[in-house]
Parts: sequence; C-alpha cells; structure tokens
Amino acid sequence: MIPLLAQNSVDHKIQFQMSVIVGNYEYYYACGIFSKLVDADWNQDTLPNELMEKVQKAISGYTPKGKYEEYLIYLLRRYEPREEDYDDMTRLLFEKGQTYEFPGEEA
Repeated sequence: MIPLLAQNSVDHKIQFQMSVIVGNYEYYYACGIFSKLVDADWNQDTLPNELMEKVQKAISGYTPKGKYEEYLIYLLRRYEPREEDYDDMTRLLFEKGQTYEFPGEEA
C-alpha cells in the first residue's frame, strides 16, 4: 500500500503541478523517473545525501522537455532527503519510478 501511495502522490503532483515532495519514498520514486531522462550515475542503491548531490548536478545541465518534466525538476530541487530514511521501500520506489511514463503534453 505504501509504494502505491507514494507513486500516486508524485504522479498527481507532476500532472497537476501542485505541492512538494514530502518524504524519501516520494523522492526516490521521483529520482527514478528523472534517471530515465539523463545519463544517470546513480541508482536505487545510492544513499540519500549522495543521491541528492548527483541529482542536483544532473538538473543543472538538463533542459526539460515540457511542463511535466519541468515540474518534476521543481519537485526534486526543493526536497532535501533524510539520510536515515533509506530502506527496501526507497529502493523499490526508485525502480518503480523508472517505469513511469509522462502524460502527453497538451497542445
């Protein structure tokens, strides 16, 4: 149930461009999504603080392709992960993020 809640939360935040990431479960899911967009040198086994550094570096050189990617980056920029909140669920959610498909852009 917890993975589904984190997934749905991030999916809705990207699509409706509202709110912020509120925990490492959402953060790892969002990082999994972003890892598909760039040549990521991180994965589900990367610890939170190292993941944040790598993601922030990748964000600085990335140009979003549409409003959904733009909002994903907004979400990732604003969150600071908690190092102690890392477990099997964060790893699972990162992997699930890698299967995310962005909704079609509106004309």
